[in-house]
Amino acid sequence: MIIKIQNLVNKLLVLSFLLYLFQGIGFLFQAAIFGDVFLGPKEIKVILFLFLILVFLLQYNLKSKMSLFDIIILYIYFLFLTFNLLTINYYDSGEQSFYAFLYNYSLSIILIPLALLYSNNNDGRGGYFVTRFHKRLWLVLIFFISFIAIFEWYIQASIYAYFYDFFHGKDIIKFDHIHGSIRILSIFKSPIDYSYLNAIFASLCLILFLTERKAIYAVLFLLMTVIGFLIKVRTGMVFMLASYFVIFIYFFSWTRILKFFVPLIIVITFLIPFLDLNVILDPTNLFIRFENWVTLLDSLDSPTKILWGFGIVQNGSFGEYHRIVIDNLYIGMLLTGGVFSMLLFFFVISILVIRSMRKESLKKNVWVLSIVIGMLAAGLFENIMHLFYLCLIPIFSRFSDVNSK
Repeated sequence: MIIKIQNLVNKLLVLSFLLYLFQGIGFLFQAAIFGDVFLGPKEIKVILFLFLILVFLLQYNLKSKMSLFDIIILYIYFLFLTFNLLTINYYDSGEQSFYAFLYNYSLSIILIPLALLYSNNNDGRGGYFVTRFHKRLWLVLIFFISFIAIFEWYIQASIYAYFYDFFHGKDIIKFDHIHGSIRILSIFKSPIDYSYLNAIFASLCLILFLTERKAIYAVLFLLMTVIGFLIKVRTGMVFMLASYFVIFIYFFSWTRILKFFVPLIIVITFLIPFLDLNVILDPTNLFIRFENWVTLLDSLDSPTKILWGFGIVQNGSFGEYHRIVIDNLYIGMLLTGGVFSMLLFFFVISILVIRSMRKESLKKNVWVLSIVIGMLAAGLFENIMHLFYLCLIPIFSRFSDVNSK
């Protein structure tokens, strides 16, 4: 019975991931068939949330006895959420602070507690995004997504742009440009989603190549690295490169790192005329952000504000009070719940990473660590609390060599 429930948990997780992955195509099909989009990004997120609540309850049921430490960690995370929810300022003048809170924490509200349960699974069974049985399908999917991305870059238009009229002006697909150059999004609903997921699975291809020495993984790693630049989401590039750095440090000495980087640098150098690095490396936006961060930090002008924050989250869609540009995960946490909130968050994330790396394969250990570090690095330049759940993907994955070292 336990095995059947665990299989159901795994299948629901994979179904949730696929629903997230293909929601852009789902919007297109709705528009083409029904003439309108009824299940947009917000509705899909609600459906995913309900799926994951069910997964959480099933996974909780599997743990016949939770340790006191498990219970304490779960309570600390719920304290973090509750504290931030109560800290956020509420007004009667049209502010929707509760929805602003939900936007910023979104799926992390349930996924981080689920990951805490999942990462301490005593029987060693986990999700199966990367098992031997699914590996071919996974590789085909990556090639499919990458082909569309290259095609979009070549024609300088999103595939969804051809069907723009179908959406009836609804803002469900983010058509984005930087300095007049398109930010490609392949099948996804926004370039930042694609950029982060590309970084996550490019890092996996690098790990698989370093451990299995198969050419297919080297090809995918190089292809997805190039695409990481083509997307032109700079925080996605930070995510990708920080993850690579962790992986290289784990596998290589400094001398070998330099040798490995030579062919990669040659490829990127050759592609400079096509990658618009002048757009990517333009420091103007970064300088503007530096000035903004200094101003925001200056607003924490008392010990009370530093310790407890003052309840602001970044999303002007939910009222003028939150119409603020932060673009930094850490300053965002300080403005919402202060140092207290930040310490709670990092304590839970640290425990989650440590737990998920116990009794697992070398590949998964390195992948988990590299993706969490990559996500935290991206957070230096973007307020990514609403996307933080993406770095949990490796925790819900399993390799066919779980017991190998």
